[in-house]
Amino acid sequence: MNLETYITKINLEADAKSKAEPGSIYSHTAPVKHWNDQGIFTISQYETYQDQCMCYEMISDLYSKSYARQLDIYNMSAEVVAKTIEEYRIHSETKFVEDMRMEKLRTEKFEQLVADMLEAGAGDRDTAIRWICQAESITTDDLRHGGGYLTYHFDLPSAKYGKEFEKVANSYFDMQAA
Repeated sequence: MNLETYITKINLEADAKSKAEPGSIYSHTAPVKHWNDQGIFTISQYETYQDQCMCYEMISDLYSKSYARQLDIYNMSAEVVAKTIEEYRIHSETKFVEDMRMEKLRTEKFEQLVADMLEAGAGDRDTAIRWICQAESITTDDLRHGGGYLTYHFDLPSAKYGKEFEKVANSYFDMQAA
């Protein structure tokens, strides 16, 4: 099998997976000229490059891009990349577990704030969130950036809070216009 056929096969598999799990799979650049221009001519070279990319991203996520760059990952052999991935995989898994634990704590803290505001007399959840924003000194200038600013400010997951925060941010401007 040649490189172009191999990449086409990977893309067909990725397309099938992305239909089952939208947003989780990406396609690879198919034109073999793109890869040849980067010095990649064989499936083995392609796989090594993909592993190098994964290694770079994993380490830059754990530490920093500058740290990952200084490791010169793109000049490592396939064997060294595999060992490096295994070495950092354990750190990455530990960080992921800790990140999920901290996200859960932040979410619980925020939800407790909402419950406290509702108990204090906020008529609904949106009002409770507006009160929290006021207590946090969040300004209308901040809210011009939309709900994404609130997910950033409270360090909460966009997937869970993005739409709700967008609605709350927009309600500030709706109230001003009224």
